[in-house]
Amino acid sequence: MNILYIGPYRQKGIIGITSLFVLINILSKANTRVSSRPIYINGAEPVDVGNETILSSEKSRLDNYDMVIQHVDPKDCIKINSVKKNVIIPILNERILDENTINKLADFDMVLTDTKYSYSRIANAGNKLSSKTKNYDYDIPMSSISQNKFNIGTLGHTKKLYFIGSYRHNIANINYLCKSFIRNTVNNECSLVLFLFDIDAKIKNDIESMISNIYTENNIKHAINRVLVAPIDPTLENILIAHQTGDIFIDLQDDNSNTVNSKFATILKKSIVSFGVDDYDYSYNRNHTIYSTGCAGVSYKSIETKTKRAISDNIYSEHIIPFKKQHINKII
Repeated sequence: MNILYIGPYRQKGIIGITSLFVLINILSKANTRVSSRPIYINGAEPVDVGNETILSSEKSRLDNYDMVIQHVDPKDCIKINSVKKNVIIPILNERILDENTINKLADFDMVLTDTKYSYSRIANAGNKLSSKTKNYDYDIPMSSISQNKFNIGTLGHTKKLYFIGSYRHNIANINYLCKSFIRNTVNNECSLVLFLFDIDAKIKNDIESMISNIYTENNIKHAINRVLVAPIDPTLENILIAHQTGDIFIDLQDDNSNTVNSKFATILKKSIVSFGVDDYDYSYNRNHTIYSTGCAGVSYKSIETKTKRAISDNIYSEHIIPFKKQHINKII
């Protein structure tokens, strides 16, 4: 089988890393020839890919294709009529799917998602999508993982809850998380570390002012600020070091829906605070932006409840109900 794979596997960030591992998995499929083509989303910075198999797939020019797989924002997807089977892995955000997006997805032969929430959003969007939507899984082939940690000073000895992601796309999540943490950490040896992408000195100062205001609003006098804003460059290496540094991963993300960070946390044996379909609420305002069709995000109530438990439990653990997935190489 000949496959054309189009995705942001050469760009920095969580979406790019996800796309990279998906491509690596597809390249390992037996009796398959793959041509890959990179795209870049929202002007993201490109990264070098040293994997010889990927470099070879980029040079590959096949006479015909049996399948095209597009890992893209739904607004950028285009069905290729000359190819027998069209598959999309949609990169979602907090916006509710509008009719135009639903119709574009319905043009594809298969829609792949890797979280229960994403599956629910798409499969329940209409009869045209329910039978086409499938949950996929993928492996993370890593022979070795660095044991390095970031130096976070006096907070290094505490029980560290941590978040990893873009500030611009997760303003609401970060605000809710800070409020929930500060309201529930009096006299506790806990800390919250925010590993944030794409923030400059001004934004960092603004976030720290917001944190200080939350302490003041709750009449909490703090000798030590237990919320640390830690800007990082969103490379695979830095993200893995962030996971090594923390203890309890807060699996929140508005700007995409995938499992790569929870997979890293699992591999590194970190506890995970996760959120399900019932934890989301709906509004027209999210991350300082008003959406005419509405948007969805994890509610403050759910973040408050689970953060409080993560802080108070000596050993945090969740009973996560699994949902049916198939490896991507068995689906395609």
